[in-house]
Amino acid sequence: MRTNWLRSGAVAGVLAFLLFVSINIVADRLFSSARLDMTQEGLFTLSEGTEEVLEGLNERVSITFYFSERAAANNPRLFAYGRRVEDLLREYRALAGSKIHLKVVDPRPFTQAEDEAAAAGIRPISGLGDGAPLYLGLVAEDSTDQEEVIEFLSPDREQFLEYDLTKLIYTLDAKALPKLAILTTLPLEGAPGNPLMGGGGTPPQIVYEQLAELFDVTMLDPGFDALPADTDVLLLAHPPALSDRQRYVIDQYVLGGGHAALFLDPQSEASLAAGGPMAGMGGDMPDHSGLPDLLAAWGVEMTEDKLVGDLAYSQRVDFGGGGFRQTKDYVLWLAVTDDSIDPRDPVTGPVNALNFATAGALSPIDGATTAFRPLVQSSRASALMDIPANLAQPDADALMRALDPDDRVYTLAARVAGPARTAFVDGPVAPEPAPADAADGADTAAGDTEAGDERAEPAADDAGQSDPGEGDAGEAASDDAASPDAQAESVPATEIQAAHHTEGDINIIVVADADLMDDRFWVRVQNIFGQRVAQPIADNGTFVINALENLSGSKALMSLRGRGVSQRPFSVVEEMRRDAEARYLEQEQRLQARLEETERRLAELQGQTPDDQLLLSPEQEAAIERFRQERLAVRQDLRDVERNLRSDIERLGNLLAFLNIAAVPMLVVLGVGVLVIWRRKRGARP
Repeated sequence: MRTNWLRSGAVAGVLAFLLFVSINIVADRLFSSARLDMTQEGLFTLSEGTEEVLEGLNERVSITFYFSERAAANNPRLFAYGRRVEDLLREYRALAGSKIHLKVVDPRPFTQAEDEAAAAGIRPISGLGDGAPLYLGLVAEDSTDQEEVIEFLSPDREQFLEYDLTKLIYTLDAKALPKLAILTTLPLEGAPGNPLMGGGGTPPQIVYEQLAELFDVTMLDPGFDALPADTDVLLLAHPPALSDRQRYVIDQYVLGGGHAALFLDPQSEASLAAGGPMAGMGGDMPDHSGLPDLLAAWGVEMTEDKLVGDLAYSQRVDFGGGGFRQTKDYVLWLAVTDDSIDPRDPVTGPVNALNFATAGALSPIDGATTAFRPLVQSSRASALMDIPANLAQPDADALMRALDPDDRVYTLAARVAGPARTAFVDGPVAPEPAPADAADGADTAAGDTEAGDERAEPAADDAGQSDPGEGDAGEAASDDAASPDAQAESVPATEIQAAHHTEGDINIIVVADADLMDDRFWVRVQNIFGQRVAQPIADNGTFVINALENLSGSKALMSLRGRGVSQRPFSVVEEMRRDAEARYLEQEQRLQARLEETERRLAELQGQTPDDQLLLSPEQEAAIERFRQERLAVRQDLRDVERNLRSDIERLGNLLAFLNIAAVPMLVVLGVGVLVIWRRKRGARP
């Protein structure tokens, strides 16, 4: 009988093992793409935008992920993050199927894999553990050998990990550079020299040089009446006054699914620095720019006659001309820190500091159908101020005294998205007839008007910013001034669409300042051995490029935002730690009070002791002994607090370990036991 029981048990065990293996094989074949994400932030659940990009891939993308797993073993943060990246890439492969080929490589020292990682441009970090270089980057390649590289996947950008990976794949699949159309009165391209005036010209702005590397740039003529048909994103940077037809074209472009970044300005510092209209710019530069009718139709408004003043974010600025200079806080020039910058939007997530100059405020209109999401805001030590009449020679002290903070924050930049209606409810606006004679005297504009010597300049001492010059707004003309790119010359535009859109979903970014593009507000440019070297002192350029890159992508890409981080704190443990630290601080303060009291009493006793007496009196010895005893007692109390803290945390850890390791199996065994007993009782019934 016992032999039969043992034989039956052995057969049952073998059958159970075979069943277990079979279930795993079948599940791996049939349910390999099934996932159950139990994390609170949905860290391993791909967003709809990523799914749309992956499902729309035109060809296969090969991704090689270089991760020094062994070298990262001694750094828990990097090790966990590397595994997190690998897991997410496997999710991409599971969703995209054969469209993505993933290869994970551990480039150990002195191996061919390390040579391949270095040749691909993956940047190692060293100084960890045994000193072996650690690689944490990836290379994506398409069938035409076009590559996109992330040289180092920083854990600091974990919340943008999905956005970075999806953007890389989307960019690789898109092939050509996105087409950027720019309408501006700012000297983004620089200005050629005027031999008659003896000028050497000015080089392009740094932000323009960066855009020319990332986009196929087209500069719109001020008299345009249509946009290029293949425009991916439109940049309005302090545009000129626009006709009804031009505003209609922009309105229809945005409502038709086009993406736009609007850098408007209630008061242009660039126009002040240029000396007003026709001052060497080849055309008019307005002192302000705004599109109130279009903004209103899109659910947003910008202050036209008010500027944001901020005590907390005021820049340190040099005032004075060639004589005596003073550095003062200028409340109309703002140096905004990351405390007031949205960390979850891909545009502003990598941005830590932005410099604004005489910026306006944005706000949503009541009843708007669009969503208004602030990207950059002022501090609560701010208020709206009237535009000073003498802004070319401002009185910084008077402006600071006049600023009365109202405990409100004002939006300096915002994303506006959602359903909107046209600003032209009466229908299409026909192109204006061409004038009979075109004016050709733009090149005779005066170029020798200079700003006053008392014009404010960003301070070099506090911001690390070089003085742009005595009474001049920008960098002095250099010998190697570059001429505008041929690809960015003004070109005639073709009609982008024929249908009239009365409504549509929009996605635009609006900024109430255009001066942040000016070199003098965010970058220090030096000429080193004939090369222009730019040293950023703020993230203005990054902000502009991020905005345009984000808008030039698909709607799926723009829908991606920052995700949660995988390393979440144990809130209960942190609360216990904070309580213990509070008790520790209280004990420390009591100890300090006792120490001060003892020293005071010792000083009194020593004052009563003759100068020639070297030995301590019995009272002094007793006081010192009491202090020593008190100090030992308090130190013992502090050790008890720390020991209790550790014991509480250990008890909590043991409880969690028990629940994870023992409790669940015990519940399963208990459930099986209850089921067996129930079946036996049921079988024993007559």
